[in-house]
Amino acid sequence: MASRGSCVNVTRHPRDSLQDSRQAAGDQTRLPPAACHHVCVRSAALLALSLASALILAACGGSASRPAPGGATSGPASTKPTSRAADASAVRVIRSWSDSLRGGDVDRASRYFALPSVIQNGGSPVRLSTTAQVRAFNLLLPCGARLVRTQAAGRYTLAEFVLTQRTGVGGGKCDGTGAKGATAFRITRGKILEWRRIAGLPAPGTPPTEPPPLPAPRPAPAPPIHGTPA
Repeated sequence: MASRGSCVNVTRHPRDSLQDSRQAAGDQTRLPPAACHHVCVRSAALLALSLASALILAACGGSASRPAPGGATSGPASTKPTSRAADASAVRVIRSWSDSLRGGDVDRASRYFALPSVIQNGGSPVRLSTTAQVRAFNLLLPCGARLVRTQAAGRYTLAEFVLTQRTGVGGGKCDGTGAKGATAFRITRGKILEWRRIAGLPAPGTPPTEPPPLPAPRPAPAPPIHGTPA
């Protein structure tokens, strides 16, 4: 028996030394059980946290995309309709018509209407097919009108007026002076194709809607003799 502290020289086969070196190398790359348990638990926790974050982001309608340059966030374009300015040429026709009528020039006001044209003054639509019918319609309007606001609505131009007295034949009979009125105009090639009284214009910034389709208009009655109101 060797004494304590002495070294025992044991001769081993080279093959045993090779196996020992391989086992030592394997032990260096293999984690101890406690470390393996710690790594596995930590990986599972990180995976659960990532899944939870993704679910919260999806529930809030979030997106993983990066914000656009300048701090703006990217997203689907809004499809909400917006109000737009009326066509300038249509506004000129409407203003010229109302100025002519307010000034008592019924003949000039009548020339802004197309033939045929359709008017709807609170009732069923009426087709005007002759110059005399158009003049009679303008002559029977008791009030003048001052244009204050316009707005585009599909094929139509919506116009808001302040009612006034008008001069000339048929004038001086307006009992709504100072009140507001509104009309939907459909204008083609500088002429009024449709004149339709409406309740009013939408509030500023509110998208307008085009007036509903017209029912079949009835023919206008024969105008009064000499073009004077009946």
